[in-house]
Amino acid sequence: MTAEQVPEIPIKPTKLTDFIRSRGIRIATLMLFGSFSLASHPVYACSPGYSYEAVVLSFEDLRQPIHIQAPQEIGKNGKILLYKHYLLINEPDKGIHIYDNQYPETPIGLGFLPIPGSSDLSIKDDVLYTDSYVDLVMIDVKDPTEAHSVARIENTFSPRYSPRSYGVDPDEGVVIDLKIVY
Repeated sequence: MTAEQVPEIPIKPTKLTDFIRSRGIRIATLMLFGSFSLASHPVYACSPGYSYEAVVLSFEDLRQPIHIQAPQEIGKNGKILLYKHYLLINEPDKGIHIYDNQYPETPIGLGFLPIPGSSDLSIKDDVLYTDSYVDLVMIDVKDPTEAHSVARIENTFSPRYSPRSYGVDPDEGVVIDLKIVY
């Protein structure tokens, strides 16, 4: 909903409301969006006696070059992409499976690209674009049996978990999960 779509709420005119209306801002809009933005943040609460511990992946481990590996069994399906006669299936947080789909009745596993934190994928001009937690990774898939990373733009995306919220130095790595400590 945009500011123009917010219904007009009758407000007793004052100098402040006249000023705000003259600037195109409605108090109702500010109150509405302000209250929703506070409610949308997750709360990490545990029962008494429990706490969370951050699971951290170092930037060194996160940013290793990516090369095709032998095909693997898919654990959990994510997004699927058809490109030319190839089928690319994202396994969330694990990587991307590549199949030769020339004969859809019998796809052939060509390999697996291990990409920590991968959840989305797109492809253009034989370059696969995917996320790796906080980075954007570009992978040459001209020949999928030789697929490999060609570029990485670091810190493109916001982290899933704020490192400082869990006592982690942001330079140490990326918080990839939270585990309950008893």
